[in-house]
Amino acid sequence: MHYFTRYQTHSQSLDLESKLLEQVEQRISEMQAELMSFTQQQAIYKACNVLQECRRTLKYTYAFAFYLYRNNQAQVFEQNQADLERATEALSGFLEEELNPEDNIAIKLMDRTRYCDQRRKILLDHCKEGYAEHYWGGLDPY
Repeated sequence: MHYFTRYQTHSQSLDLESKLLEQVEQRISEMQAELMSFTQQQAIYKACNVLQECRRTLKYTYAFAFYLYRNNQAQVFEQNQADLERATEALSGFLEEELNPEDNIAIKLMDRTRYCDQRRKILLDHCKEGYAEHYWGGLDPY
């Protein structure tokens, strides 16, 4: 039930983030009038895209985790999954805050976006490595 609940939660969050993207685009339009830089605009768009990729990745990792044999590598996988989840929630929370173009949001946002994307890649690389090194036991296609 835990895995299904987490899968559903991330699926719903992914749907809500498309609405967040619309809100962000509206705020960007408003902030352009307030002289938001092109870099800041691009940082926001990049963050939204990475956020959606992370939500999608998290969504499917819960289905993957359901079938894992419990071993040390499964624990490492779950730790990487939890790290990605924390980073994703932090990025989502940052985007939901009121963005002030006078603050240098581009640097903060790019840092959070980069960290979140790195956590996603680490998790996916561990999955690939697990297949190559046969960490996943019954999940091997051979």
